[in-house]
Amino acid sequence: MNVPLYLLFSLLLLSSLCAAVQEPIVLTKYGLLSGVTTDYNGVSIRAFLGIPFAKPPTGELRFMPPVEPDPWDGVREATSFGPACPQEKMFLPGFVEPFLNETRQWSEDCLTLNVYMPVRNQNTTDPLAVMLYIHGGGWQLGTGSDNDGTQLAAENNVIVVTLNYRLGAFGFLGTGDQHAPGNMGLLDQRQAISWVKENIANFGGDVDRQVSIVAS
Repeated sequence: MNVPLYLLFSLLLLSSLCAAVQEPIVLTKYGLLSGVTTDYNGVSIRAFLGIPFAKPPTGELRFMPPVEPDPWDGVREATSFGPACPQEKMFLPGFVEPFLNETRQWSEDCLTLNVYMPVRNQNTTDPLAVMLYIHGGGWQLGTGSDNDGTQLAAENNVIVVTLNYRLGAFGFLGTGDQHAPGNMGLLDQRQAISWVKENIANFGGDVDRQVSIVAS
């Protein structure tokens, strides 16, 4: 079969371009993560979604303070949001829903966070400020994916971290003893902050000088 020379050249060029476009990979304390690259108003953003910052709070760990996650082998895909923490369904007016990235499913295995980082020129090595965004909802509703961090990262040239934490009885039931010490949701937030301090430098964040915590 004779293949036109121009077609062969086009196929070779396309193959080279596809090979050159690789999704970002970052090393964390627990293993390698593969993210996705997206765009907001012409600014490229790399997103790492659904990263576990604690073990699933199930079984003996239910109603207990969060525990560090186990490391993993190989490259873990961080390309989609993790499930929301158990909560009552939130009914929203129709005009509000398009502004939220609502996670439709929930699970007790919900202690994950999301990292958004602007793609910068290779000659730029200065670390970026970090914004840790904690969703609202009166300790009863919400998830880290409610607000898309790509806009915040693109418009402010910062690394944005959003997170889930346990809600309702799972997050704030307390019996006053070792069986349910209480305020697990707040301890989840503290665990996420510890994860950021230990790992965000590998994403290009300036953990030593600039970490802002924003709560809605």
